[in-house]
Amino acid sequence: MRLERDVAPRDRYGRELAHVWGGARRVNEALALEGWAVLCTVPPNVKYAERLERAQKQARAAGAGWWESGGFACAPSAYRRVPLTKEPGAPPPAAPAADQ
Repeated sequence: MRLERDVAPRDRYGRELAHVWGGARRVNEALALEGWAVLCTVPPNVKYAERLERAQKQARAAGAGWWESGGFACAPSAYRRVPLTKEPGAPPPAAPAADQ
C-alpha cells in the first residue's frame, strides 16, 4: 500500500487525507466503483474527484455494493446535519430538504 498526498495533507479536524494505492490500483476508486464507498471531496484536494464521481455513478447505475438495495435514505453528509433522536430503536430521522 502507498499513500498519495494531494494539496492539503490534513482536513480541518486533523484527519490525514490521501489517495490509497495497492500496486497500480487506486483503492479509493475501486471501492467507489464496487459500490462500497461514497464520494467525499475535501477541497483543495480534488485531484481525482471527477474519476471518483464517475466511479460512484457507475456503481449506482449498476446497483453495486450498497446501491444494490437502493443506496442510502439520504447522503451521509446530509444525515450528519439531522438532529439525533433520543428514543432507542427509533428509525433514523428524515433527510433535510435539498434546498436547505
